[in-house]
Amino acid sequence: MKNDRQTKNGDSEGTVDALVRARIAAEEARIAAEEAQKALKAADREWAAAAKQLSGADWRKAVDKVKDRIVRIQAACIVWWDHFGSRPASDPWNDLDEYKAAWRADQNADKRKVQAALVTIGYPEHKAADRMKSADEDSANAANQARSEAE
Repeated sequence: MKNDRQTKNGDSEGTVDALVRARIAAEEARIAAEEAQKALKAADREWAAAAKQLSGADWRKAVDKVKDRIVRIQAACIVWWDHFGSRPASDPWNDLDEYKAAWRADQNADKRKVQAALVTIGYPEHKAADRMKSADEDSANAANQARSEAE
């Protein structure tokens, strides 16, 4: 009988121990994820500060390194939007105007290539991926608006 109780208690304790270990592991993973998120935010702030130090000519040099013309135009427009568009009219940067003027809605590069170009230009990989998600959402919103207007 004692052996039966030990087996039952052993199984029960083993199950509880496994649950406790799993809960502790989950909590440790949550804490590690929070710390990683804080580190990512700090790195993003550093990148943003460094990006603000670049001149329009610096951005142009980086954009000009992208080989494919359509990819270069689309990447340049993203850079313009992110770093040029909010500048005051009294202090515009015209370095990417040529690319901005060349943009056409019917000329779409592969998003993976545009994302890779943004990384080549200097964007962190996650920022480049986020910009491509934003572009997808903008395209979907524009298509929905066009459908609504047509109805």
